[in-house]
Amino acid sequence: MPFRDSISSVLALIESLREDKKVYLPIDDGSDLSRSLRSYFQIDPMFVRQISFLSRLNSVQTRAIPEQIKDKVLEWACDLETAGVTGDGLSFSPKEKEIAHFITFNIHNSTIDQLNNMGMNWKVSDD
Repeated sequence: MPFRDSISSVLALIESLREDKKVYLPIDDGSDLSRSLRSYFQIDPMFVRQISFLSRLNSVQTRAIPEQIKDKVLEWACDLETAGVTGDGLSFSPKEKEIAHFITFNIHNSTIDQLNNMGMNWKVSDD
C-alpha cells in the first residue's frame, strides 16, 4: 500500500510500534481492494457502505522507512554530484541550478510510494 504521510508521521508511527501497539491505515474507499471487501459481505448495501476497512502495517517494513529514505536521499545527492552539481557551502551556481532542474528523483518502491504531507491518516491500537 502506498504510504503518503510525512516523515514526522512515520516517526510517530514507529514510536507507537516501539510501545507494542498495532498501527492501521485506512483502505481507500475507491480502491479495488475496498470494492472487493464490500462485495464479500452478504448484508445490506447501505450498511456496507458505512464500513471503513483498515490495513495493519507491517512493523518491520514500517521501521525500515527512515533508513530507506536516507538511502534514497544519498543516492539523489550522488546523482547530483555525478551531474556536476556540488554546491559551495549552501549555495549553488546558476549553472548547477540549471543542471539540477533537469534531474528527476522519485521515491517509489514497495515500501515508500510518495512522501507528501497529507496529514496523519492512521490509527494506533493497543489490541
